[in-house]
Amino acid sequence: MRKAFYFRLLLLLVGVILFFHSCVKDRGPLPEPPYSFTYVEGFESSLSLPSGWTLFNPDNDCAWQVVNTAHSTGLNCIGFNNCDGNGTADPTGRKDRFTTHAFDFSKATTVSLSFDVAYAVLNFKGVVYTDSLAVYASTDGGGTWNRIYYDGGYTLTNIPELTTSPPCWAPTSSSDWRTDKTSLNSLAGKSNVLFAFENISGWGEWIFLDNISIVATNQAPCNATFATDVLPIMQTECGKSGCHDGSSQSDLNTYAGVKSRVDNGGIKKRMFDGNGGFMPATGKLPDATLNKVKCWMDNGALNN
Repeated sequence: MRKAFYFRLLLLLVGVILFFHSCVKDRGPLPEPPYSFTYVEGFESSLSLPSGWTLFNPDNDCAWQVVNTAHSTGLNCIGFNNCDGNGTADPTGRKDRFTTHAFDFSKATTVSLSFDVAYAVLNFKGVVYTDSLAVYASTDGGGTWNRIYYDGGYTLTNIPELTTSPPCWAPTSSSDWRTDKTSLNSLAGKSNVLFAFENISGWGEWIFLDNISIVATNQAPCNATFATDVLPIMQTECGKSGCHDGSSQSDLNTYAGVKSRVDNGGIKKRMFDGNGGFMPATGKLPDATLNKVKCWMDNGALNN
């Protein structure tokens, strides 16, 4: 009798275990826990390149260098001297890079890159000198590179062109800097990602970079659209009579008008950075509102 009781109890326990096992199995794989990775390089440790970073200087002349003569924040930044070069030769057309160490985005679903940049276009005696900045990414240890960012000349600068003679220009205030951000979700899931920053010289002025920031998460990417999210904000806050309705200033009630202000940096300068004062005139918009515009811009500022 006692043996029969224990046998039935054993069967009951086995049944309970099998039941819970089937419940867990039916739920599918457990979700990944929240993942967030942030890397910021402000070049504050020393005047040497960060550990694991390398220079590419094929002409063995002027190269990227960490300097203490300019900064967005802190005391140092990294820069390229297009103004003097190596002091003896015209560097026009030469390309020089610095390359970061590798990053692991295997757990990420979203990746973004941002950095502060300061640059000035030189118009000296009627001759315009412009330089350019490109950023590349490699997922195979540097075997192949894909360009993920390019800007130069008047669209890279944040200030009016220079018309004075040397000495070379350097930023003197926070308004000389701007922050550029690029969405890199195509790199999510990759485990060996390198970044290379390339200066293309036009014998113009220094290009300075600071606060290189890489952010990766496994959160769902934003999906703001122009028609649903951005246009109503522009119509309500900016495209009003007497402001940006097309009568006296650019029309922010149309995609073409908004996109032109994105491309020339006007949206970022006025709505996000407050350079020249925040717009709209009532003051900086709430973060929740700005995040919709930022999401749309990060995804390519499409007419969607």
